[in-house]
Amino acid sequence: MDALPFVKVEAGGNDFVVLDARAGPLPAPAADLARDLCRRRRSIGADGLVVLEAGPTLVHLEPDGARTFCLNAVRAVAALVAAPALATDAGRLEVRVAHDGAGVRATVALPPPRRLEPRRAAPPGAPAFEGTFADVGNPQFVVAVDAATLEHPDLLRWGRALRWHEAAFPGGTNVCFAARRPDGRVALRTYERGVEDETLSCGTGAVATACALALPGEREVRLVTRGGDEQRVTLARAGGRLTRVWADGPARVVARGALERHGTARAA
Repeated sequence: MDALPFVKVEAGGNDFVVLDARAGPLPAPAADLARDLCRRRRSIGADGLVVLEAGPTLVHLEPDGARTFCLNAVRAVAALVAAPALATDAGRLEVRVAHDGAGVRATVALPPPRRLEPRRAAPPGAPAFEGTFADVGNPQFVVAVDAATLEHPDLLRWGRALRWHEAAFPGGTNVCFAARRPDGRVALRTYERGVEDETLSCGTGAVATACALALPGEREVRLVTRGGDEQRVTLARAGGRLTRVWADGPARVVARGALERHGTARAA
């Protein structure tokens, strides 16, 4: 195949390879490309592959080839494509972009979680955890912990055990460990399915955490991701029910290049 143009983008440390399929088909199935291009050290490396289609429509695939909704991918593409809305697997989402010196801050309007319910999980080889399961277009299990537990050396092992705990989470889940800081912000660490490791930022994880842990009357929840960036989640309620969510976070274009036949990259 001829060299295939790509763009590398990131949102809060969550990085993506973007391929533009609006002008023609991709040279291989998107799932195969995701498994190839997202590999660290052997290829470009990324937390996910984004395929842009007409609309504009955004299709996101995890490094294992699974197709999922990814909020940070929406933010990252907003840094690349000027559009007031993007079609996604979670529906057509309104996007507002504010430019700054390092890139953009993209705010995405989302419906409230489809599910938000208490759940207990006791996976083999790990402690039992009580938390909140949230479906925000991507499944998330949110566990409130203290600051010391957030830095526990076994935290990611526990996250992996929860992610694969089929009895509690058929089909798997992302796992968010969150600790309220003295300044009121929430520190967040996420074990992400598909990536199968900790990710520096998870947009849907931040939304799920904000919805699960918001204090009574708290309208805006500020979260600090593992990458050090702040995400802000604004919650709208009516009659005591959550009706709308706005999620704000940083994004920027990192690089542009071309994919060679074997799937590695060269500078454009």
